[in-house]
Amino acid sequence: MKRMKKLASLILAVVMVLSMTVAAFAEETNYTITVKHQSGTNVSLAGNTYKAYKLFDVTYNTERDAYAYTIAPEFENFSYSRVRGEDLIEYVAGLGNNSEELNAFAQSVFSYITENNIAFKASEKVAEGADSVVLNVGEPGYYLVSGTATTENGESVIAACALNTAAPNTEVNVKADAPSLEKKIIENDKAVDANNAAIGDTVHYQITSKVPNMTGYEKYYFVVNDTLSAGLTFDGIMADEIVEYPGLEVKIGNTNKTIGVDYTVEASKNENGTTSIKIIFKNFVQYKDQVGADIVIDYTAVINENAVIGSEGNDNVAKLEYSNNPNVTPDGDPENPDKPGPDDPKGETPEDRVITYVTGIELIKIDGANKDRLVGAEFEISGEKINKVKVLTGSFVEDADGTYYKLKDGSFTIEEASEETKDKYESTEIKYTKTEIAEVIETTEEVSAKGTVGEDGVLRFDGLAAGEYTIKEIVAPNGYNLLEDPIRLRVTCVVPDTVDNDHDTAEWGYMANGAGMIDGRGSLNADGRIELTIENSAGTLLPSTGGIGTTIFYAAGIILMAGAVFFVVRRKRA
Repeated sequence: MKRMKKLASLILAVVMVLSMTVAAFAEETNYTITVKHQSGTNVSLAGNTYKAYKLFDVTYNTERDAYAYTIAPEFENFSYSRVRGEDLIEYVAGLGNNSEELNAFAQSVFSYITENNIAFKASEKVAEGADSVVLNVGEPGYYLVSGTATTENGESVIAACALNTAAPNTEVNVKADAPSLEKKIIENDKAVDANNAAIGDTVHYQITSKVPNMTGYEKYYFVVNDTLSAGLTFDGIMADEIVEYPGLEVKIGNTNKTIGVDYTVEASKNENGTTSIKIIFKNFVQYKDQVGADIVIDYTAVINENAVIGSEGNDNVAKLEYSNNPNVTPDGDPENPDKPGPDDPKGETPEDRVITYVTGIELIKIDGANKDRLVGAEFEISGEKINKVKVLTGSFVEDADGTYYKLKDGSFTIEEASEETKDKYESTEIKYTKTEIAEVIETTEEVSAKGTVGEDGVLRFDGLAAGEYTIKEIVAPNGYNLLEDPIRLRVTCVVPDTVDNDHDTAEWGYMANGAGMIDGRGSLNADGRIELTIENSAGTLLPSTGGIGTTIFYAAGIILMAGAVFFVVRRKRA
């Protein structure tokens, strides 16, 4: 059960004791509390309102030359740890510097204030752009100061409570700090925001955070949420019963944590093809004595055939859910008490995003003379960055609602026939719909990926990274000469140094040479592929040496020589 139903999750509480010395205590003194932002924290006080509540009154006893504390009328019915009334003063004095106990006491006081609508003694809003505010409390006493602090993404966070002594014009630092999360790709022992890879490559991801200040919390949620794009496969996701996740390692400090004991993992496929992963820490409040300790999560995923091709890349996004209100005892998820329930107060870090880029090659086959599309050529691709290749060929299906027409040369066009061009059409009435056939080929050192140019005159090899490739024509279109030289292709990729928004893209480029090449350098086409237009020449090339060709030449020479001898002999006889 929650101890506070009325308290919003956006409350920050800081407790202070204003215990006045004799020298400082005078009736004419105007007592103030300056609330300041503590350096090194990642929250802002600007725009937030701070309020001071008086728990104990303090008076000066001239006969004893000492100060006397009495409980404020508003708190006469308040009790803590079975202590109430004037006995609370002695109880608090006995806590000394036990910050844990003092913060727990402060949280209970604040709950009482909220539940009973107790009026504040002073209230001020921190100006925009400011990092402090002055509360004019007017008189000495023992005060509770409450307010809010805002994280960089607009979330509010609860700070640890702290007890301090102060003079008439005292200062107190708001010890508010929001947990943070960072997502990286580990490549060549370096942490980067982006990389490029090929289908079948394994990508190493790393999520880092730190153990937050959990003072005053009885329970603390700490849940890492990670979303992989459809082009990434998380090991073990398809298993019926997942006991371990290969490549997943979780550390707090220098200690490896055990799945099922220290944390649990929830992984599921979404309708849009993405994968959601939740890493839920069990009894996370046990680490409160390790404030600032590193939390490191490493895992791997494999680039699959659904990878997005081109400059937009394949996302991997992570964020953190955490407790942000020690005044509320959360109910949690009935099936997993370490996971926040729908009504539990919690904060979230901004999403941190990394990207892996993948490209492909689009071969356009044309007639060298008239530039018409050619069908049926077969190509083979090999190279250093090939694990699996997605081979795509286009075909056309007769469809009354289609947009393509078939030409007599076997190619297709979306242009309707005119009086001047109708003779080039196989039919001006029959329409076609274009479809794409995909096949994923796993390559080895001895076997490369092969494909046939489709009816659209195009062959695509998808799922490639930057590297050097060789493309060889192994079968020419019917009636055309085979390319004598292979195409040598060098693909480059420059990824962004940081990934901050949805518009970060990679810069792909290429250089190519080889027989039949029209476009030998450039960047990606509109579909995110390297586009190469390749010409074939019609006719038949005669072999220059060997084989039946030389036999034919020898036979022709012998016949010619025999004919010459015949004519010479005949002339002499005549």
